[in-house]
Amino acid sequence: MRNWTLAVVLGSAVTSTMMGIVKPALATTISGPGGGGTFSQVGNNLTWNEYFTGVGPTKYLDKVFTGAAANQTYDYTMNVRNDSGLTWKYFQFDIIGSQAETQVNFFNPPGYSSAFTTGTGSSILINWTGGSVADDGGTGFDDANFWFQVKTGSGFQGNTVVVRQYPTPAQPSQLTWLQWSSGNPLKVGDKTVTYKSHTSDFAPDNDDTVKIFNLPNEYIVQFDFRDNTSYKGTGSFTYKIDATAPFLIDGVALGSVTTSSFGAINKYVCAASQTTCDNTNKFLTLTSNNGSSDPALGHTPIGPARSFVITDQINYSGTPGESVFQINNGFTQVPEPLTILGTGVVLGALPFLKKEYGKKNKKKDGDA
Repeated sequence: MRNWTLAVVLGSAVTSTMMGIVKPALATTISGPGGGGTFSQVGNNLTWNEYFTGVGPTKYLDKVFTGAAANQTYDYTMNVRNDSGLTWKYFQFDIIGSQAETQVNFFNPPGYSSAFTTGTGSSILINWTGGSVADDGGTGFDDANFWFQVKTGSGFQGNTVVVRQYPTPAQPSQLTWLQWSSGNPLKVGDKTVTYKSHTSDFAPDNDDTVKIFNLPNEYIVQFDFRDNTSYKGTGSFTYKIDATAPFLIDGVALGSVTTSSFGAINKYVCAASQTTCDNTNKFLTLTSNNGSSDPALGHTPIGPARSFVITDQINYSGTPGESVFQINNGFTQVPEPLTILGTGVVLGALPFLKKEYGKKNKKKDGDA
């Protein structure tokens, strides 16, 4: 699993404008596993033509702009093509990096979208919903258009701005931290995520968000600390994830969006019977170091089982200016074996059924 987010990583001042003919910037690139594209620039007007071949946090694109300066406002215009084979319902942008919130912010978010009607924004986060973008098989960059502005402060240092972005085919089911930790579960499809506890040193903002959304072959449980400020501290929180019949959870992955030297985030995976979940009673530990993914690709097998108790432990390095913006937890599922025989069959009956079947029809049994 990867961190699927439209993120702006700024190492220097940034300014953009919405229209204009653009000339190539030699050191500026578009990179990431989610697709590709081209870039052009006229002054503070930056134009990006991009195509997306996948969806979700692991199929992101990074816009790496190396011409930023302090005390600037940059206009970002994005012309996007959907090559993912799926219809998008949600699109997200983030500003990340050690200067986010202090020296780099969205200016008057959320900006504009041609494809979505509802945009919400804060100083470092923009979400777009209320629309859809289909893969129509076209070759242009006109499936969707976005525009927003990024402003740099007087203390901005360096010259590099990175914007990371991703679409998803479903709008997340979302609650604030206060709503979720007060006993309201998150639900999407057959999955339920229920708050259990958190340590006294974990102190997120009440309006930080907790989300769950489904992608092809994966469910993402996302903790987002960027509605007002990023999180600069330690602590842990514990929750339970449940699947309903006929599915079992069989894989888990961990990713995060942090500054470059924030520290580690550990995920402890415990059996559903555990009332607490920590390093003493877990059966699996995953670790995201400074925004890395564990495992690097795919998911670590678990179970399969109907439910698990999970604890995310934040280990802040203490380095001034370092922050965590987002924790992404990925889960995969499989159908339970009993569904192929019907819900009335129990495991203990399988040998008996096979034996009786063999008596009645040895040939068919041998063919099976």
